Amino acid sequence: MKLVLVERQDARIRCIPDLGIAHLLGQCKQEGIDARLVQGSPETLECLLDDSVFWLFEQGYKDIVRDRGEAFLKEFLKFSHHMATSRNIWDKTNPEAMDDLWHVVTYMREMVWPTWLPDQLFGQIRDAKPDVVGFSLWNFYDHPGINNILVKVIQRVRRELGIKILIGGPGANSITSRRDIMRIFSPDCIIHHEAEQTLPDFLRMTESGRYKEIPNITTKNYDGPAKPIENLDSLAFPDFSQYDLDSFFLPVRVLPMMSSRGCPWAQCAFCSHHATYSGYREHSPERVAELVNHYKKKYRTEMIMFNDETFTAQHAGSIVEHLTEAYYYSYAYPRGFDYGLLKKMHEKGFRVLVWGVESGCQRTLDSMRKGTTIAELEKILKDSKRAGITNVAFMMFGFPGETYEEAMETVEFLRKNASVIERHAATPFRLEEGSPIWDNPGRWGVKNLGAGNYSVKRGMQRNEVVDFLRGLDAELRASTGTGQTPKTGDRRLKTSSDTKYYMPGDAEFRAYLFMQAVYGEGSGSYPVRNGILRGNKVLPSLLMRNVSRPGIELNKREKETYQKCDGTHKIGADEFKKYPYVVFYERPFN
Repeated sequence: MKLVLVERQDARIRCIPDLGIAHLLGQCKQEGIDARLVQGSPETLECLLDDSVFWLFEQGYKDIVRDRGEAFLKEFLKFSHHMATSRNIWDKTNPEAMDDLWHVVTYMREMVWPTWLPDQLFGQIRDAKPDVVGFSLWNFYDHPGINNILVKVIQRVRRELGIKILIGGPGANSITSRRDIMRIFSPDCIIHHEAEQTLPDFLRMTESGRYKEIPNITTKNYDGPAKPIENLDSLAFPDFSQYDLDSFFLPVRVLPMMSSRGCPWAQCAFCSHHATYSGYREHSPERVAELVNHYKKKYRTEMIMFNDETFTAQHAGSIVEHLTEAYYYSYAYPRGFDYGLLKKMHEKGFRVLVWGVESGCQRTLDSMRKGTTIAELEKILKDSKRAGITNVAFMMFGFPGETYEEAMETVEFLRKNASVIERHAATPFRLEEGSPIWDNPGRWGVKNLGAGNYSVKRGMQRNEVVDFLRGLDAELRASTGTGQTPKTGDRRLKTSSDTKYYMPGDAEFRAYLFMQAVYGEGSGSYPVRNGILRGNKVLPSLLMRNVSRPGIELNKREKETYQKCDGTHKIGADEFKKYPYVVFYERPFN
């Protein structure tokens, strides 16, 4: 029995491989199943280099071709691919150019992939000659364009190859999504929730031709219950051997890991994640330590991101004594942590903790059923910072019933604690299937309008929340005291590290922040490359949207310096700002 697993297809500039797929590859290997990977990004970024679709990029960047020529556009696409996949890293102090890189891959997804991706995916599936193909879906409702591409691929697989088609992944866990997946894609089977045991069982049934109803699968006539895996230590190690680990965005290998599944609190009114895992279970501390050592030896990495739903103080305390020294990143539940524990965690290598703070208003926290207090939140953040750990705070605005004034309490909380919060992520409330509010909306004064839309009896409506977030930086920083909902501005609120860390808004880049927290801005000398030299000018090699960005006139000495910046010439880490269009450099990560 031969299986092909098709990783999620998206245009993110990926920093880390997919842990769920790696778990399935490892389990299949342990059970003697031949499973092959069809990787998503960064492999799918190859279309930036494909001359057959260059005409589509020309259509989208006509002004660039007009002003600078086809050769410049090709150079930009080549450089964008290099930036997104090599071990050279972009000068992180230049967010404008990173925005341009994101702009081109977004254009690629929307305008180039519909032509390019279907044939690419089908070709890889066909060439592997599988008996079964499985597709991983993530944000099923957020990317209709990707869904349309997968429909074409699945129809062609069914028509030309006649093999079994499976669909799974986080996007298949809700009842509604499974219904819509079955309607849109018509797979032979959906595997939902935890799949490490279910997938091999289904493959064996397929091979024998004798099917029975088992948990965690959905067919046209059956929707099996979710069944958790009780003994996590019995599972195989995740297998990343089929990934090109050096083609991800970061110049250092960062790998994901889970030491537990589910949430031990599982009471937050807005959250549906606890339903994904159907109860809370932990790996033994010894197994976690064994897995860390396996990562370090087999994949040569010291950078580990725990993807657990959250670390409680109790769980952190149970594993920290067993861990070998590495660098760690984790989500954490801000309750019960003290300075002593946080100091031990830092000594073992914890460098970033992402805290589920959510709100700076106690009434809102109580309504959310967070089980936390403002006083303890502030103490934990201060103790964590004092221990040497970088704090990231998840913040939610617009929880049902939250007023403008209460949202401002959260803003004031962020301002007050800016010295101990290195970065915050502000998001609007989302009504998610499987959350307590979804199941009992009336309790929180919510009216479910369908398709994620809702209205509330009290507090800010959904559109007002969006306006509030847009206005944070421009209006709230000014503190006008007018009490009016802001209408302009961006989503950022200044914290202590605005000039220290640049983190693009995509969730993948939490690994990027992790790297910065570990290595900082560096010291010593590093190889550099310049922008594009044209005569006595140096031009930015990106900045596509701002094509009028001027070149810099160079005198003879400056030109000689820039000519040396060919990827081998080194300059000191503290000198980069002297070279405005030196666009990337390589950190000496081993």
